[in-house]
Amino acid sequence: MADSAPPKPKTIRDWLNRPREEKTDVIKQRTELWEALNAFVSQEGGWVTSVPGAKNLRIETPSRSSLPA
Repeated sequence: MADSAPPKPKTIRDWLNRPREEKTDVIKQRTELWEALNAFVSQEGGWVTSVPGAKNLRIETPSRSSLPA
């Protein structure tokens, strides 16, 4: 009869070494959303000056533009 070891408790190392697939999907999704937003802002006469996939976006518009509204 073989002794079976109890399940190993989860540690912070398990979390740190988890697969990173979820993170790349988020960046891919942000990039796709950035492209759509950039197309809309450009069509309305503004500029998206942030990097595609960035968490925070910066949009610049001409003076008295209706785009921010």
